[in-house]
Amino acid sequence: MADAASTPSPVQALPVTPDSGRRGRVILTSLAFALFTIFAAGLFWIFTSSTGTPIGAGWFLFSFAAGLSMIVLPCTLPLAFVIVPLSMGKGYVKGLTVAIAFGIGVAVMLSTYGIFAALLGQTFLKIAGNAQGTPEMIKNVFYAIAGVFALIFALGELGLIKVRMPSYMGAAPKFIQRQPDIAKAFFLGLFLGNIGVGCPHPATPIILGQIGITGDVFYGWLLFLVHAIGRVIPLIFLAILGILGVNATKSLLAHKDSIARATAWGMVFVGAFLFTLGFFSHDWWVNSGQHTIFEEIIQEDRWTTLLNEQFNTTVLHRHGITTGTGFFGLPTWLGNWVFVLLIAVPLFWYWASERKRVAALAEPDKTNQGAVLRAKKWGFAILVAFLGVVFIQVLPHRFLYHTAFIDDHGEEAAAPVTNVLMLSEPSSPVPGEATKLTFALKDEKGSPLSGLAVSHERLFHVIITGEDFSTFAHIHPEDFASAEAVKKQAENAVFSVSYALPKPGRYIVAVDYLHETHEGAEQFIVDVGARGVATLVKDFSRIKVFDGYTVTLTNPLPLRSGESGTLKYSIKKDGAPVTDMAGYLGAPMHLAVISADLSTFSHTHGEFHDPVTDAEVHEVTSADRFGPNVEAHVVFPYPGIYQVFGEFAHNGKSVVTGFLVEIAQGVATMMGAGESAPHGH
Repeated sequence: MADAASTPSPVQALPVTPDSGRRGRVILTSLAFALFTIFAAGLFWIFTSSTGTPIGAGWFLFSFAAGLSMIVLPCTLPLAFVIVPLSMGKGYVKGLTVAIAFGIGVAVMLSTYGIFAALLGQTFLKIAGNAQGTPEMIKNVFYAIAGVFALIFALGELGLIKVRMPSYMGAAPKFIQRQPDIAKAFFLGLFLGNIGVGCPHPATPIILGQIGITGDVFYGWLLFLVHAIGRVIPLIFLAILGILGVNATKSLLAHKDSIARATAWGMVFVGAFLFTLGFFSHDWWVNSGQHTIFEEIIQEDRWTTLLNEQFNTTVLHRHGITTGTGFFGLPTWLGNWVFVLLIAVPLFWYWASERKRVAALAEPDKTNQGAVLRAKKWGFAILVAFLGVVFIQVLPHRFLYHTAFIDDHGEEAAAPVTNVLMLSEPSSPVPGEATKLTFALKDEKGSPLSGLAVSHERLFHVIITGEDFSTFAHIHPEDFASAEAVKKQAENAVFSVSYALPKPGRYIVAVDYLHETHEGAEQFIVDVGARGVATLVKDFSRIKVFDGYTVTLTNPLPLRSGESGTLKYSIKKDGAPVTDMAGYLGAPMHLAVISADLSTFSHTHGEFHDPVTDAEVHEVTSADRFGPNVEAHVVFPYPGIYQVFGEFAHNGKSVVTGFLVEIAQGVATMMGAGESAPHGH
């Protein structure tokens, strides 16, 4: 008995001398300070400097910092209630060892999910090969899975389903309970490491998606191990505080139920968002209008501008209206309804559960709580109606309006006011003879416009087309004068071009330019000779040959007025896909879209998808090569017939394509007669 009594209990503090105690306290305090510094620096970095897409080694920094931020979520925070009690009361050395052993167990378990993600990515890549869009598909799968896990977690916390995310309830398998303290801590960490997998943190599917895209098992394991270490560091910090006698979990424990309830409702929203984002793709996120308003709230343009200046980079793309589809080809607009429905169902499910509970109560509790329940019903109904109006109606239409009338940076395209005047010499152009067209740009006071800048490698763009669409020209002052002369024209805000309008008829002359950060555009109608009745050949064929190139035009969804339509070009020469196309005036393709009655005109640009990142690339350099596919997004303001001219470059020459498309009735038209469609990118 005496021997048994003299054996220290594993939960009692081991005797220490005053000097060793002081030394241990200093070491632990220093370690806690170091961990806190890492924690604070990581949070500062991810919330201020991770706006751009991480690349290379940047993925490890992003993954680590994202792991640090997980401590605020309910899937990682409960581990604090495990690691702190495990570490307390065992002395400095053993307590720290136990905390580290628990952290290692968590990290080992979490890192295995990186292996699973890589294997899943390999499976997708084998099935889809290197088909365009495969990386995006993998990311969408992970988003959808993360959303499902978040919703399951939320419904479990609300008591609506019995299945809950893994959590520590004060007990563990007997195998773990029988182990010595350090081994017990490791196996408990291994057992509870699964708790963090369902975390609805936006970084989780991003990191897993990156792993899936590579399909590299070692890379996947290492990247998620770094992420797991980030998750563990705040837990070890809290454990050290507990060892030092500062139990930071007490206040959290006092409000644990309230925090869990509030978190559960928050996870309903997060889960609905992540699932919808994955199921309906990033295009839904853009078209829903949430993307635009979120950018405005966090001032993304300002931060990305600062980052671009700091790292000498450029923004890969800016978001216009997109027309991708979700899984199974579902339209993205349906995602708005699904998103609201995924929030509404848990609300009324919870209300029905509460009604059942209240029905079983005795009076007067039944009457009193019944009144509260009726108030909740109307409150939930009003909330769902509000969410429907905001996310189904207001935000999408606000985005559509901004895309039509606001430039890509969200600034008013009409400010400041500019005017363009055109003079032709001769005043009545003669068919087949050169006509000099001079354009004078004025500000709102009538003075020459200053602050003109190069846009797509030119200061001033002039596009000319005839009413039967047999004539097309895209010309610039630089084509007719030296660089010094054009610079002088820009100083005076007066530009000149020359063009022989080939035959009698009506022509539209469209110009666009960049004034400071605002894009300006104007159109003019020029009559040449004696006008007759224009004859438009209605050729709607989608496979044509232009200058030896076979060009196929497709659109994945029907083209309707007021909605963004996607035009996809596929280019071949001599039967083989053209994979070494070059940029034309800084873009993969230039497009001019004109209505058959010449009342609307828009000049926009094509894009291609990076084969590695699947990112949309809008701006190219002379060294870039791509192909054979180019696509563009166009908003047709009215139903009717439109001519779409496209220009691309290959082997040192530019090729002009032309297709006639018919647009069906869509949403209400957005422009008054005579106004031009937006100049998009």
